[in-house]
Amino acid sequence: MPLLNSKIPKTLDREYNVAIGKHSKADELLGQGKVAEAESLLRAALNWSQQSLGGAHEMTVSFQEDLAVFLAQVGKFDEAIEVNMAAWQTREKARDSSRSRHKAHLNLALDLTHQGRLMEAASHFERVYASQLSDTATFGADDLQTLSTGHELATCWFQLGHQKKTTISRSRPGPSTRTCWSDSFATETLTPWMSSGRAWLWEKTTTVLRSTPKRKNSSTLARCL
Repeated sequence: MPLLNSKIPKTLDREYNVAIGKHSKADELLGQGKVAEAESLLRAALNWSQQSLGGAHEMTVSFQEDLAVFLAQVGKFDEAIEVNMAAWQTREKARDSSRSRHKAHLNLALDLTHQGRLMEAASHFERVYASQLSDTATFGADDLQTLSTGHELATCWFQLGHQKKTTISRSRPGPSTRTCWSDSFATETLTPWMSSGRAWLWEKTTTVLRSTPKRKNSSTLARCL
């Protein structure tokens, strides 16, 4: 069960409804392409929740996560990473439900990927993936969330190997004969199981995810994971 406080004091019922209304309106405005207005409402809802309910409240953290999604959608990845980091750390500290903690952690990793901070992203993906594999009661190896995380991790490994291959080919005269990962890079920079498992993980997750219908989400403020 989630350990974040989710109770709303009766004395705040009216203000709570106003904040929820702003958040819902922001989602609607974003769908209409009214980005500035949507951002203003999302920030206002979050500010109210932080000041009235505190940082360790489910509503506050959820508003943070939604603001981070919005920021990523409009290309403000630096701030999105900062906001996602705060949300994830709050859920970790409270030992929130596994799915909530992993979702926040994955959103952080995705934003790091968009910023090209692949080593950091891979580190976060690896932590989530290992946790999902071990948490067989909630996830397990064949859970779609676990497979999605593994796919993102394998993608990071591939991109990191491609970056290193490009660097090596540019530093040496003549055409490069390398067509795959640099084994020395994987050995020096990544853990051995990451190096040996990259191809298997990519193939497994890609095959399963391609055969799985995507779920539809009516909200604009939604991540793919």
